[in-house]
Amino acid sequence: MMLSPLKPSIGWMLILLTASRSVVVNADFGDAVDPTFNCPAFTTCKQVCVAKAQDCPDEMLCPANQTLCKDGSCSSVGTCDASLESPCQYDCAPVACHKVDAYYDSCLSTYGPWYNNETTCGETEEELLHKWSMREPVFVILYVWISLLTLCIVAWCAYNQRIAPVSGSVQPLNVQVDKEEATSWQTGYRRHPIGSLLYGWTCLTLLGMHALLGWLSVQYYIQQELLTEVVGGKFEDEENLLKVFEILWMVSFVFSFALKWPYSIKSLFLRRCELHRATHVAVCIHKAATESEETFNSGYMSFLRLLFANVRLTMGRIMSMIFSDVDDFGQKKGKNGTYRFCVIQTNLEGSRYFVFGFRHYNFDADDGRFKPGVYSIGATISEIVTAGTVPGGLTNVEADARRQIVGPNAIEMDKPNLIKIITKEFLKPFYTYQLFMVWTWVPLYYYYMAFTWTVVITTGGLTVCYFQYRNERKLYEITNITGEVCIRRDGQVIQVSPRELVPGDVVEVSPGLTYCDMVVVASSTILMDESALTGEATPMLKTPVDQADGKNVYNANRFKRHTILAGTNVLETEKTVAVVTQTASYTARGELIRDIYSYKRHQFKFDVEVPIVISILCFYAIFGFAMVVFFIKDTIIYSWFYGMFVVASALPPLLPTVFTVSVGISSDRLAGKRISCTNAEAILVCGKCDTACFDKTGTLTKQGLEFVAASARSGVESEFFLAMGSCHTLSMTKDGKLAGNPVDQEMFEKSGSVVNSSSGQVEKVTDRNGQSAKIVRHFDFDHHRMTQSVLVRKDSDNSLIAFVKGSGESIKKLCMQDDLPIDFDEALQHAAMAGLYQISVAMKKLPATIDALTVTRDEIENSLSFIGTVDFKNIIRPETAGVISHLHSGRVKTVMLTGDSVLTGICIGREAGIVGSDCDIIIGSCDESGSLYWSNSLGEQCTRPSIEELLRSGTELAISGQAFDVLRTADPKEAARLMDVIRVYGRCTPYDKVSVVSAYNELGRVTLMCGDGGNDCGALKTAHVGVALSDAEASTVAPFTSLDKAITSVVDVLLEGRCSLTNSLAAYRYMMIYGNIETINQLINASLLITFTEYCWVFYDGVWVITMAFSLPLARCASKLSKTRPTASLFGSATMTSVLGVLGLNFLFLVGALAYLFSQDWFQCRKWDGQDVSNVQVIGDNYESEVIFLVTGYQYISSAFAFNFGYEWRQHWFRNYVFMAFVTAFTVMQFYITLVPGHFSCIWRVNCMNDWAVAAVTSTEPVPIQNSFNTTFMPADFRRGLLGIMIANAIAVSAWEYFIVNGARRWFAARRRWNTDNAANDVSDGFCDEELVSEVAAVNGKDEEASTKLGMGPVLDGEVMEGPCDPLPFSDNSQLEQ
Repeated sequence: MMLSPLKPSIGWMLILLTASRSVVVNADFGDAVDPTFNCPAFTTCKQVCVAKAQDCPDEMLCPANQTLCKDGSCSSVGTCDASLESPCQYDCAPVACHKVDAYYDSCLSTYGPWYNNETTCGETEEELLHKWSMREPVFVILYVWISLLTLCIVAWCAYNQRIAPVSGSVQPLNVQVDKEEATSWQTGYRRHPIGSLLYGWTCLTLLGMHALLGWLSVQYYIQQELLTEVVGGKFEDEENLLKVFEILWMVSFVFSFALKWPYSIKSLFLRRCELHRATHVAVCIHKAATESEETFNSGYMSFLRLLFANVRLTMGRIMSMIFSDVDDFGQKKGKNGTYRFCVIQTNLEGSRYFVFGFRHYNFDADDGRFKPGVYSIGATISEIVTAGTVPGGLTNVEADARRQIVGPNAIEMDKPNLIKIITKEFLKPFYTYQLFMVWTWVPLYYYYMAFTWTVVITTGGLTVCYFQYRNERKLYEITNITGEVCIRRDGQVIQVSPRELVPGDVVEVSPGLTYCDMVVVASSTILMDESALTGEATPMLKTPVDQADGKNVYNANRFKRHTILAGTNVLETEKTVAVVTQTASYTARGELIRDIYSYKRHQFKFDVEVPIVISILCFYAIFGFAMVVFFIKDTIIYSWFYGMFVVASALPPLLPTVFTVSVGISSDRLAGKRISCTNAEAILVCGKCDTACFDKTGTLTKQGLEFVAASARSGVESEFFLAMGSCHTLSMTKDGKLAGNPVDQEMFEKSGSVVNSSSGQVEKVTDRNGQSAKIVRHFDFDHHRMTQSVLVRKDSDNSLIAFVKGSGESIKKLCMQDDLPIDFDEALQHAAMAGLYQISVAMKKLPATIDALTVTRDEIENSLSFIGTVDFKNIIRPETAGVISHLHSGRVKTVMLTGDSVLTGICIGREAGIVGSDCDIIIGSCDESGSLYWSNSLGEQCTRPSIEELLRSGTELAISGQAFDVLRTADPKEAARLMDVIRVYGRCTPYDKVSVVSAYNELGRVTLMCGDGGNDCGALKTAHVGVALSDAEASTVAPFTSLDKAITSVVDVLLEGRCSLTNSLAAYRYMMIYGNIETINQLINASLLITFTEYCWVFYDGVWVITMAFSLPLARCASKLSKTRPTASLFGSATMTSVLGVLGLNFLFLVGALAYLFSQDWFQCRKWDGQDVSNVQVIGDNYESEVIFLVTGYQYISSAFAFNFGYEWRQHWFRNYVFMAFVTAFTVMQFYITLVPGHFSCIWRVNCMNDWAVAAVTSTEPVPIQNSFNTTFMPADFRRGLLGIMIANAIAVSAWEYFIVNGARRWFAARRRWNTDNAANDVSDGFCDEELVSEVAAVNGKDEEASTKLGMGPVLDGEVMEGPCDPLPFSDNSQLEQ
C-alpha cells in the first residue's frame, strides 16, 4: 500500500465520536418512496457514475437549458453550488448523472450496464493501488522484533530454570496455615541486567502493540476520509489496512495471553540465586485438599472437575515447556495453596527480611535461609516474671535487637488503594480478552460500539472493585491502630509508639486500648473489657501471676486470668506492671486477623462449573466464527471482523460480574438488618445451606443465667453460705460495683454476702449469717480440672478452709466417696434432665499453720466433703423456638453443639424445638475407660437400634463430644449414617465442635454454624456459613455477624442467601440468553449480508444488557423459607431446561417472524440484495434487520421478565420495582416503534422514511435511508402481526419459565419430599412420631424425692421457670462454657 503525505493532525481517536461523516452514499433526501407497497416497487434509481457527462444515459441527462452539477442535480447554467461534492467513489468515474424515478426492476435492467461499468472501473482502479505485502520492511521489522523477543524469553526461562537453576536456591520454609505447619518452600531470585532488559522490552512491546492497533484504527478513518489532517502517511487500500490490523491483533492476542501464564511478568525475568543474594523470595505453600472439599464435589461434578483439570493440565504442560516452568516444587501454582513473590527488605541495621502473611521472616546466614521472626522471653511462669521484674526494663540495644527479629508491633497491611485495586482487576485475563474484543469494534465505523462495550466492561469491573475495596477497607480499619504506651526502657519510664514494643518490654499499664499480649506481674487492681475479642460484656479482673506456679509452662488460655490480650481495653488500673509476651501477628488479635485475611470460601458447585461454562462458550465462539467466515466467504477480510463480533457476543462481557453484583446487593440489604458481612461470596453458599448447627449458651438461650435454687447438706449450711460468698473471682470497681463472671455475680448476690474491701479484688466477705472471712488465695477455674478453688481464713476461729466448686462429675472425683449421698448420680441426672446449670460445692478444712501462699492446688483439691449445690438455668430466647420452627419448615436440619451435658442439651433442645417434644432419645456416652455405651433418657443402658429402626420409629440420638469422637474412630461409615438422627452433641470442647461441623461437611452437607464467638470461632470458620451473635473481633472469622446478637439473623441470612443465589442464577441465565440471542442474530445477519443500525447496537449491547442484568438481582427475598432450595448448578436440570427452553422458543419465534416477513407479497420486491459488507453504514437499512431487531430486541426484555418470577425464594415478580420500571418502559418503547412510524422510530431506523430521519450515533446530521427503496416503513397489518408475534413470544417464554421450568421443578421436589417423608417419617427435619411417649416427663415429679434421698433441703429459692423442663435442685451442668 502506498503512503501519501497528509496535512497536520486535528486530533486523535476521540474525534471519531464527534466528527461529521463524509461517507459516500447512494440514497438522498427527496428520493422517491412507493407508498402503495405494490410490486414492483417504484423508487429512485441508483445514481449512475461515469467518466464524462455525455456518457450518462439519456434519461439521466439534464434538460437543454440546465447544467449537471457535481452531486447529479440539474441547475440553470452557472448556478451550481461550488460546495457540492460528487457522490461517486472512483476517480475513473467521477461524474454523477441525474437521478430518475422508475420501478426498481426497470432500474436494474435499464441501467445495469452503467452500474457494471462503474464496478469494473472501480476494481481496475483498486488493482492499480500499491498494496503492502507481508515482506515490506516494516513487517520484517515487526517479525524480527516479536520473534527475537519470544526466543529471548524462552531462552531466558530455560537458562534460569533448567540449564542453570542454581543449587541451593530452594529451601524449606516454616509457615503456619490455619495454625498448622504447611508444606512450603522458599526460592531466591534477584534482579539481573539481562532479565531487566527483557522485562522492559516485553512491557514496551505490550504497550506498543496496543499503540499500533490504535494507530491503525486512526489510519482506517483517515483512509475513509473521516479524518484528513494527520501527520504521517495514508493507507490507500482499505482491505490492505484491515488485513494488517487483523494480523497485528492476532499476534498481540496470543503474545499477551501467553504472558498471563507466569505468576507475573516482572517475576518472570528475575534470576534464580542463593537466598543470601536474593532480592525476591518466591514462597510456595502447598495445602492438601481436605476431604470435605473432595466430597463436596461428588457425582457429575467430579467428572466435570476431572475433565477441566485434564484440559488445564494439557495447557499447563505446553506453557510449562515454553516457560521451562519447573519451579513449582511438585505442585501446581495456586492449587490448594499459595504462590507469591515477596520483596526482600533491609532494615537500618542491615538485616534482611521479607513479610509474608503479616509476619517477618529473617535471613539466617548460618542456615542460608529465611526463618520466622519469633522471640520467646521464657517458657515458664518464673522466667516471664523474671523478665518483668528487671528494674529498668530492656535497654535500647536489647529492644532493637529483638525488633530486628520480630519486626514492629503492627499488622503491616497496606492501606487499600482503589487505583491499585482497579489496576489489578483490569489486568486479569478476562479483561485482557475484553480489551482485545473492544479493538475489533473500532474500525468499520463501529467505534461507537467500542465505546459502548468499554462502558459496559468498565461498569462491571468498577463494580467488582468497589465491593473489593469496601471489604479490604473493613479489614484495614481493624488493623490500623494508633496511640502511645508507657514502658520502662534504659532505666527510664518513657512514652513510645505501640510499634516500638518488643517481647520482654515492661509496660506500666494505663487505661485504654492494649496493643500486645502481656502477663501481669504486679498490680493492685486491673479491670479489663475483653468484649472486643471474646464478646463477653462483663468486665474481667486480672491478677498478677502466682509465684507458686513458677515452674508451670505458661499458656495464655490456662493462665488467662493473668493475661492481657491485644485489642482489649483497660477500664481501671492501679500500679499495674506487665511484661510483653507477644507482638504483632503473634498476638491473639494478630492471629485473628490472619484468620480473617486467609479465609477462603468453601468449594461450591459453580466454582467448578464456571470454568467449564467458559470453555464451552469458547468452543461455541469458535464455531460461530467459522460459520460467519463460511457465510461471508468472498470477503475474508470483512468476515474476520464479523466473526470476532460473534466471538464477543458468545462470551458476554458482564458474565463474571453478575454474581458480584447480586451478592453485593444482598450484602447491603443484610447490612440494613444489622448483619455485617465480611465475605460477600458466602451469601451464595447460604442459599444451599441444609444443616444448621447451634451453640446453646448465648445463642439458643439468653446470654446470662438465672438463679433457681441453692441446696445445702444438713449441718453445713453456714459453710455453704460462706462458700457462695467467697468462692469466686469477683472484684470491686472504683464506683463500688461488682465485676467479674456473671455466674459468680449472681451466686454472690443471692447468697446475701457483703464485701468488706474497697476497689480491686474482693479480699474479705461477710455472709448472710454475719460470719466474716478473709480470702487468702484464689485458684482460677481450670478447664481440665473443671473446678475453681479458694482459700479463706475465718475471723471467728482463724481456721483455714478450702472451698471448691465445679461440675458434679469433677466434684464427685475429688470428694471422699463415703461422704457423698447415695443417690448423688441419680440426682445429677435428674437435674441435668431439667435443663439446669448446676454447680456442686465441696470443702476441706486445712491446718491453720499451713503456708497458704505455697500450698499447691493438688494438695487442696482432694479428699473433699460435699456440702451442696447451686442451680442456675439458661433461659431460652423468646424467638428461638420460632427460628427453629422456621428452619424446619425450610427443610434445614438443626442440631445443637454445647459444652453443657447431653441431658441439659436435650432439655433445651426440646424447648427450642430441635428435639421433638415427644421423641424418644437414646444417649451415647463414654465410661471412665473411654468405651462407648448407649443409654435411655433415664440413664439405663440399652442397645442402640439400627439406623433403619431409628428412622422408622422416629427415635433420635444425643451424644457427647468424646463419644462421637470414639464412634467416628471406630466406624466412620456408621457414624456418618447416625448423624442423620443425632440432634444434640453435648460436652463439646471447641475442638469437638470443629470436628462435628467437619463431619457434616464431609457428608456433603452445606453447614451453617451459629454461635456467640469465643470458643465457637473454630466451628464458625469451619462451617460453610458462620453466623456470629457477637460484635467481638473474634467473631469476624465468620462471614456474618449479627450486630444485634439476634438468632433471627440466621433466618435472615438464609432467606437472603436463597434470594441472592436465585438472583445470581437468573442474571447468569439472562447473560447466557443475551449472548446466544446476539450470536444467532450475528449469524443470521452474516448469512443475509446485513447488520443492525447504530442505535440498535447501542441498545443491544449497552442500554438493555446493563439495565436488565443490574436490576434483575434487585428482587427481594421471600418472607419465609420454602421447603426447597434453589439450584446452584450451572448444568443442573432447572438451569439447563430454563436456558435451552427460552433460547429454543426465542429462536422459533425469530424464525417465525422472518418466515412471516418472507411470506409477504410486498416484501418479495423489497428484499435486501446487497453483496458488499464493507460499508456498515449501508447494510443496516433493510426490512430483514428491522424485523430481527424488533423481535429479538423484545426477547431481551421478555426473557429477563421471565427470569424475574419470584418462585419460592424471592418476592413476587412485580415487587422488583426498579426492574419492572425498566421492563415497562422498554416494552412501551418497543411496541410504540413497532406500531407508530415517525421521528422516534427513526432513531433505530425502524418504520422510517427520509422525512423523519434523525442523526445517528456517529453523525451530527440526519442520514437518508440507505436502501434501494428509501424507506423501512412497513404496512400497518404487518406491523400488527409482528406485534402479535412479539407478544406471543413473551407469553411463551414466561409460561415456559412459570409452568414448565418452575412447575415441573416444584412437582419433582414435592415428589421427592413425599418419598422421603414416607420413608423416614420426616426425621431429617427435626420432627418425630407423636405416638412415641418419652419417660422424661415422669422425672419432673421427683424434685422432693431427690432432695430427701441426698439428705439435702433447699436453703434458697429463685424464680422457677415454667416450661417443658421444670427445674430440679440438682444438675451436672459444668462451667465448660464459662
